[in-house]
Formats: sequence, C-alpha cells, structure tokens
Amino acid sequence: MFSSIYGGLTHNLKGNVDISMVALMLDSSIIGAWIGPIAVKHLEGSHIRLLFWSVCWVGSNKYGFQTLGKFFVSEVLIIASQIVIFGLAGSLCCLILAVIAVKDGKAQTY
Repeated sequence: MFSSIYGGLTHNLKGNVDISMVALMLDSSIIGAWIGPIAVKHLEGSHIRLLFWSVCWVGSNKYGFQTLGKFFVSEVLIIASQIVIFGLAGSLCCLILAVIAVKDGKAQTY
C-alpha cells in the first residue's frame, strides 16, 4: 500500500498523472459500489457491458481531445474533453437509476 502511494505521488510530481481522471475514477468507484449491485439485478449483462464500453471509449477520446488541444494550443478542446467525460459519467449514472426506477415500478428519491 505504501509503495502504491509513493509511486502515485512521484508520478504525479513528474506530471504523469491526470488528476481529472483520478477524480473521475474515485467518484465512479464510490457511486458504482452503491449502484452496481442494484443495477446487476435489473439490467442484462450485455447492457452493462455496453455502458462500460461507452465510458471507456469516451475516456480514450478525452485524451485525443487533450492531445489536439495541446497541439493546437487550444484551451477550448482541453476544457471540452473534461466536460464530455464528466457529463457522460453523470448521464450514465442517471440513466441506470432511471432504468432501475422504471423496472421497480416506482420512482424513489434519495
């Protein structure tokens, strides 16, 4: 555990870590641990794999936008990449919760 923390900190200091992706993964793991077991009961495996694939695909395209933004020295592309990845993650969480609410036949408020 300590070696992981040390490695993460040293890579961050060298500029090898994208803090926005770290924040997204931490937030997603917390929300996923809460929603995941419920979603598995209500969604088919193929639908869950499709949602997971879409997050991975958009996450990889985020780096494409960032690279283009750095190449063309455009902050707009870099900011757009952040908005797209966080927007998709939030949208997918809302979509999964909506599907669960519809399949339950009742909308729950949290």
